[in-house]
Amino acid sequence: MKKQPLSIPFDSDGNLLNYILPSMDDVTWRENFEFSTIMTYCGFSRGRSSILFHFTDTQGKKYLMFVSDFDDLLNRKGLEGKTINETFTFCKKGDNYGVKLANSQGEI
Repeated sequence: MKKQPLSIPFDSDGNLLNYILPSMDDVTWRENFEFSTIMTYCGFSRGRSSILFHFTDTQGKKYLMFVSDFDDLLNRKGLEGKTINETFTFCKKGDNYGVKLANSQGEI
């Protein structure tokens, strides 16, 4: 059985949505894609069972990265100060969505 392409949720400003609530009606779904940009680390937050790293790109779009994908980024590419110029894609872990390095280890 062929795997369905992953659809990724974005808000009306083009920011990645980490989690979707049934009451959200301003969600745009796009098929997963790769994109090259310069990302800047902005901080982190803690959820009930996760730690998320916050990034913005050169256009001001916001992205969240799971701790395992942040570890992969540091081990494979590192950061130049607070930035990284790379190719990224999206992933889903449980009910949450995040960004990661393209061609990284783990699930898509």
